[in-house]
Amino acid sequence: GISHDCIQRFGCRVVGINISPEQNKMNRAEAEKLGIADLNDVRLVNFNDGLPAEWAGTFTHAVSCEALCHAA
Repeated sequence: GISHDCIQRFGCRVVGINISPEQNKMNRAEAEKLGIADLNDVRLVNFNDGLPAEWAGTFTHAVSCEALCHAA
């Protein structure tokens, strides 16, 4: 997915959020297979509930992939 591509291309650390535990599990497994698990952080978060307050000001970039079409 896009998070893995960003890690491989730019060497950045990625924090991904998803509401699906099964998709998060697949994301982690693929990152492990690609050898990039140390840069791939996947969290179970529903963005309709808002992002965690402690994340404020901690990111330099944000990317949304197929999320806005599912927003409430």
